[in-house]
Amino acid sequence: MTRKLFLHSGAAVMALMAPMQAVYGQANDPRNDEAATSTVALEEVFVTARKQSESALDVPATINVVTSDMLATRQTGSGFELSGLVPGLQLTNAIGGFMSPTIRGLGSNTAVFSIEASVATFFDGTYAAHPRDLASPFFDIERLEVIKGTQSTTLGKNTTLGAMSFVSRRPGSEFGMDLRATHEMRFDTTRLEGGVDIPLADTLKVRVSGYTSNEEGFIENRLRDVHEPTRKFDAGRLVAVLEPSPNFSATLIYQHDTYEMDGQNVSLLSDSPTGVIQGLANAIGQTNFDVQKGVSYNGYGTRPPFDRQRSDRTTLISELDLGDFTLTSHTAYVYWKNNRRFDLDFVDASLLTLEIEEPNQLFSQEFRIASPADKRVSYLAGVYYVWNEWGHDQLIIADAPWPLTGAVTHFTNKV
Repeated sequence: MTRKLFLHSGAAVMALMAPMQAVYGQANDPRNDEAATSTVALEEVFVTARKQSESALDVPATINVVTSDMLATRQTGSGFELSGLVPGLQLTNAIGGFMSPTIRGLGSNTAVFSIEASVATFFDGTYAAHPRDLASPFFDIERLEVIKGTQSTTLGKNTTLGAMSFVSRRPGSEFGMDLRATHEMRFDTTRLEGGVDIPLADTLKVRVSGYTSNEEGFIENRLRDVHEPTRKFDAGRLVAVLEPSPNFSATLIYQHDTYEMDGQNVSLLSDSPTGVIQGLANAIGQTNFDVQKGVSYNGYGTRPPFDRQRSDRTTLISELDLGDFTLTSHTAYVYWKNNRRFDLDFVDASLLTLEIEEPNQLFSQEFRIASPADKRVSYLAGVYYVWNEWGHDQLIIADAPWPLTGAVTHFTNKV
């Protein structure tokens, strides 16, 4: 006997708000040749997390800047490795979803997938509304900026606790390439990352980069004699910068990536006082069942767990200098679709399975003008439009002897 429970929900959002675009720079090295032999001067770091160029020392907010070298040293390739990179920043597993960022212990970690995180995420200034956006790998990053505290006035909604901003590496003015390969022994993880700078003309520069990663699991499945889950990331990015005149520039960024996981990162820590899971194992004749931390006796039967996601992100940033003022246009389109399945019975059969399909698309357009930030009075003005359509289809399959109760068969939610 098989019973099926269908759940469907969707969300569409239209709002006027402001996203975050972070631009980072360093002042020229102030050391001259003579002083360099005896003294070392610290470089001043400039950030525009508040949408205007400011010294990090003058910004009335807590901002942490993580450079590309620091990310490479930590071998950061996905959201799983971001925890602890910045003091107070943690990424935890959201219930039934992916990762949820928290700052100073506060954040959104909920099974209501339509709720957007209170610690916002931005990729090249484009708002990432849902935890599944963090399934995209982080590679060829120029810097990561983390701003802490409420930033809703400047950065828009859902920045009540802070925000993370990832800025892709821009192409260089000369032809060049870089390649980095790493292998981690404990979990047998291999990663390959690289990029090529191609100056096509004096006014047009292009950078093409790619990333691939294969990760073995950390849970010992003794029934299947494997370590799970296995994860595979593949991604490619194109960045083109056009500068036809000294006062105008346009940057086009396109990224395509895929995420694949086989198995699941869940093991049974304890059974109920009445031994419900042990009773299921006995009912199907499984004699090698046990409950141990980090050990799984889940056979999955005919419905093995998996997680698949494909993403496409396109961003166009145009800047025009009007004297001391800067006019910026930021256009973005994001589409991704996720399919995943979880086995929830923890025994060698397909008794209770959860299947989810989650599509998402987003379009945003921003126009803003910024006054010189070094003046006594400075200001920023603009308009921002975002359209986000998100869906969630959920299927629960329960086979006897697992009891399934409840009469809900269809649910729709729109925001």
